[in-house]
Amino acid sequence: MSIINVKDRTINAKVVYYGTALGGKTTSLKHVHRVIDPAQNVELVSLNTESDRTLFFDFLPISLGKIGGFTISIQGFTVPGQVRYNLTRKYVLTGADAVVMVIDSRRSQLENNIEAFENLKENLAANGLDYASIPIVIQYNKQDLTDLVPTAEMDRIMNDRELRTFETVATEGPGVFEAFTEVSRQMIDCIASRYRLGGRNAAIGDALAESLGRRQAGWSGVSVVLPAGGLVQVGNDDGGELLDGSEELLRHAVGTNIEIARLYSEVNEMKNRLRSRVGELVELNDVGRSLTSLLNVNELLPTVLDSATRCLGTEYGSLLLLSRDGTRLEEEAVHGFLWDPLGESLSPDGPPTKLLTSARRGNGLLIDRERNIPLLTALKQKDERITSAIIAPLRKQEEILGLIAVYFLDEEPEGLGDKLRFLSALASHASVAMENARLVARIEGFNRELEQTVRDRTAELREAYEELKELDRLKDDFLSSMSHELLTPLTSICSFSEILLSTDPARDGETLPEFLGIIHREAGRLTNRLKTLLDLSQLEAGHVTLMRAEVDAAELLRGCVEEILPEAKAKDVDVQITEISTGALIEGDSAWLRRAFTQVVGNAVKFSGEGGRVTAALTLNNGTVDVVVTDEGPGIAPEYQELIFERFKQIGEILTDKPSGIGLGLPLARRVLDGHGGKISVTSEPGQGCRFLLSIHRLSESKAVKH
Repeated sequence: MSIINVKDRTINAKVVYYGTALGGKTTSLKHVHRVIDPAQNVELVSLNTESDRTLFFDFLPISLGKIGGFTISIQGFTVPGQVRYNLTRKYVLTGADAVVMVIDSRRSQLENNIEAFENLKENLAANGLDYASIPIVIQYNKQDLTDLVPTAEMDRIMNDRELRTFETVATEGPGVFEAFTEVSRQMIDCIASRYRLGGRNAAIGDALAESLGRRQAGWSGVSVVLPAGGLVQVGNDDGGELLDGSEELLRHAVGTNIEIARLYSEVNEMKNRLRSRVGELVELNDVGRSLTSLLNVNELLPTVLDSATRCLGTEYGSLLLLSRDGTRLEEEAVHGFLWDPLGESLSPDGPPTKLLTSARRGNGLLIDRERNIPLLTALKQKDERITSAIIAPLRKQEEILGLIAVYFLDEEPEGLGDKLRFLSALASHASVAMENARLVARIEGFNRELEQTVRDRTAELREAYEELKELDRLKDDFLSSMSHELLTPLTSICSFSEILLSTDPARDGETLPEFLGIIHREAGRLTNRLKTLLDLSQLEAGHVTLMRAEVDAAELLRGCVEEILPEAKAKDVDVQITEISTGALIEGDSAWLRRAFTQVVGNAVKFSGEGGRVTAALTLNNGTVDVVVTDEGPGIAPEYQELIFERFKQIGEILTDKPSGIGLGLPLARRVLDGHGGKISVTSEPGQGCRFLLSIHRLSESKAVKH
């Protein structure tokens, strides 16, 4: 009789292989054993005699794992085939949930088969089991032999219930596992109906058949040779039924031996579990040593996931790390999928809230048809093959680092709880390894930062040193230039002053106005040099506030040309304005702009030879007012064209062919233009003169009207 534990959700059922002596019952059960347990972790237990394969029974515990929300176990029994063991048959049949009737298809065994079928009906009735309703399938066995009774004829003689039939060869396997699958499906459906295991468990029989079908498809078909014919011999007898006819004694003996077989099976299962645990511990130790040897996080994370999926017997998993803000889980490594199935489910307001909450508590999660259903539903939306998953947190003390998720497809594996404990232990090792790797990376980062800081500071010191050298050179240039430019007018002033002091003004009245004019001119020249230096320094220091007002650029240019005419006439240089566009209004500080324009025009005059020509033009161009000043001077090579806008920079040797001035006029002009949002540039070729372009934004008509 089946045993149902609704709380633990377990089903234990009993299938009995029934039939004539040497008809293939034990051989069929052995084949089922090979398919379901290829590694032979669970042994088939047999009690037999020397003269007959089975005295009492064969017993095979079959664990099918979790199917349809229940952990299903089937106890497979065979009965002795000889008629003289009828009492043994009856007691082994007690509590049966299904029967596989194994028929020897040879014509010579037809009468024995008929007798065995009738005997089955009698013993079912003796055990209170209804032949009309109990799940039964028929194996027409030994189809590989000759002198066979046709299946249709055997059906007509024995199959009065139109039971499902299978033509089988138990020694080789064809049809045997299919018969077991069908009787298991009928049996589980019958149990589900009897105990009203409705809802999603209504199709539990189909789920079981599908699971068994996958096992058969994955079976290699290679038989495993076990000692004693693949059986564990628990006991034997002298070959005869009990002589004193004591039915009670036989019943007790059968019950005792069934209990012995069950206990032996439990001990064997416990041994296998212990072996599995030892294997897990060994694996965990090896994985732990492997992980702690990795100090690169990018190598560590895939290795952690590889170890988790390999040790748990699946190819599907993912490793997720918590984001810096702690609000989401970010995919770091994935196996078996293009992306993690949790994917979009990891939104802050979705089911993953439970993931993070559970992780912060240090707990893992087991997801299957009975637990954490919302998460399973979310997973199935990504891949409908997923039947279960286990998730373990990666934690450093109270800090959550992330999660390891392992997925199982098509069917739920056995011992999900044990697998979760193993994954949690592996996650602990991984967390330590990750923290070690992060610490190493941090130390390496500190070292790199320190090295970079040393390099940066060294570069800064080298740059500062070069700047100091440049400043020292500029100082020398400045002193040389200023000494030349200041000493020349000072020498003139001093010389003519001494002449005037040593001359009688009444006697030499003609020279007095001339000398005073020279002194006045040289003093003005000296003042202008110093004023230019002071103005440029104030502009560069930001101590000058440029006033904003409407300025007529044309008038400004005319005034600058008029101011420079005396100097031009002294050098016999012709200065002309060739073009003036009307409406050339700009906004700015007229005084400073006048100084900038004057410096550019004066520079052109200074570098023009006697009899030379300087032109100035003012045009409007795409919203700007452009002032173009050209000269016929010596020109400037391209490599020096930016140099002339730097302070104290002049083309030529200071002591030989240095031009007059201290090299501040053009830098001053550029500073003024920059302050007005404009620009100044030069184009020139050696021997071809220079063309200076001063460009300032034109004042819009609307603003001009307001002014």
